[in-house]
Amino acid sequence: MATCTILCSLFILSFAIIMTFITTQYEAFIGSPDAKECGVDRPPCKGGESCLNGWCVSSNPPHVPVSTGLPVYP
Repeated sequence: MATCTILCSLFILSFAIIMTFITTQYEAFIGSPDAKECGVDRPPCKGGESCLNGWCVSSNPPHVPVSTGLPVYP
């Protein structure tokens, strides 16, 4: 009984450590390297950009090419 308790505790601890490592390693990739932060105590965005959730984003909609070369099914 004690062996199961120790093994279960080690498994839970190992899982928590792995999940913490994964979230801290890949959290930095949310914004792109050229993204600018904005908001309270940060500089304002340039012209043509607006502040959205602390990041400067373009007000222009993204341009999608007419033909991407990928098959499209209705």
